[in-house]
Amino acid sequence: MSTTATSQMTYTSPLLGKAEQSAAANAASAKAAATNGTLGQNDFLKLLVTQLQQQDPLNPMDDQAYVAELAQFSSLEQLTNINTGITTMTTSINSQGQVNAVGMIGKDVTAAGNSILKSGSTITPISYTLPSAATSVQANILDSTGNVVKTVNIGAQNAGTYKISWDGTDSGGNTVSDGTYTFTLAAQGAGGTALNVTPQISGTVTGVQSSNGTYLLNLSNGQQVSMLGVTSVNNPTTSTSS
Repeated sequence: MSTTATSQMTYTSPLLGKAEQSAAANAASAKAAATNGTLGQNDFLKLLVTQLQQQDPLNPMDDQAYVAELAQFSSLEQLTNINTGITTMTTSINSQGQVNAVGMIGKDVTAAGNSILKSGSTITPISYTLPSAATSVQANILDSTGNVVKTVNIGAQNAGTYKISWDGTDSGGNTVSDGTYTFTLAAQGAGGTALNVTPQISGTVTGVQSSNGTYLLNLSNGQQVSMLGVTSVNNPTTSTSS
């Protein structure tokens, strides 16, 4: 009896011998995957097949453990498909965003913003929208350090969108240096209630620039706005002579 038992324990079938060779190849693949710090779908499947080939015929893998590994493989496959789908969708969205941005070239746009660009006698206007009639509107022009350069009292205005000009001087009438300035607005409605004034930047789009996943629009007046902040797009106005 002992001789028979010893024969059974030392017997190696040709199939298991081939499985050992396959196991060595798969182990090398798994080692390479471990070196890269990743385990792909094919690596997982190879390891599972090798595990089945190398199991003891007298003590096979537990059914529950096998089902659990199959469930892991299924989850891995689903996650891989989801990742592929997200990558494809992101690429499509980025491509569409680029098409939309390029399509704005030559258009007149209005976007959220409160910057003023001064270059010599060329000064971008102060643009804003009043939600309702105001008894008084005031604009403060600030330099790059946040100091008030000049206060412009605009007066009473009805609801609507406005553009006012700044002459490029400070409160003492002195011409200020070229550069980028900002403006803040304060408006009061009936009864002295404060109105929510929306500062804006407007101009004709001359080019598009990509920055950190966002498209920036270059305007003809030298300013730059984010495409995400655009509130209106219009065809440029043309004048006709009679």
